[in-house]
Amino acid sequence: MSSLIEMLLPCVAGLDPYIGYLHEVHHGQPAMVLDLMEEFRALISDNVVLSVLHKHEIQPDDFNESLGAYRLNETARKNFLQAFERKMNDEFKHPVFEYRCTYRRAIELQARLLARHLQEGIPYKALALR
Repeated sequence: MSSLIEMLLPCVAGLDPYIGYLHEVHHGQPAMVLDLMEEFRALISDNVVLSVLHKHEIQPDDFNESLGAYRLNETARKNFLQAFERKMNDEFKHPVFEYRCTYRRAIELQARLLARHLQEGIPYKALALR
């Protein structure tokens, strides 16, 4: 997800992207964005990483070492981003709204539900599938 999109989702839901409830507020750090990302870490990020490794879409020789840091080469980075986009477009039945949506749409829905919780006290349920 691009930084601009990450910053806009809390705003669309009426939240300040810099004031969070899980992460401490630091200058220039979008705490609310980081809070929302926690909910999706296992569902999206961890799933994509494990998937590309399991399917051998990324190999050990796809990494370049420089000054003690390892980075994906350009081809592997493109493969990873394609896998990420596929995951973001995967559909599932949202447990609260009970209609099919993509993970991309679910992030917006969860931001709106969180805003209602923080602003109106309506109970919030983190997205959990299965």
